[in-house]
Amino acid sequence: MKMRKMVPDLPVIICSGYQLDLTSRQLLEDGADSFLLKPFEFDTLAVTIREVLKRNLR
Repeated sequence: MKMRKMVPDLPVIICSGYQLDLTSRQLLEDGADSFLLKPFEFDTLAVTIREVLKRNLR
């Protein structure tokens, strides 16, 4: 994850139209914070962002 090399504390949420596949799993293992399957509701996105930010502020 190139962005994490530049900004180590950057929260990362993966959004994909495919089920959790090998690539997404690898990104999560490499430090991505969450995964959202598209399409998703705005409320789901908001809750996910809130949870990721809370975890990263600790």
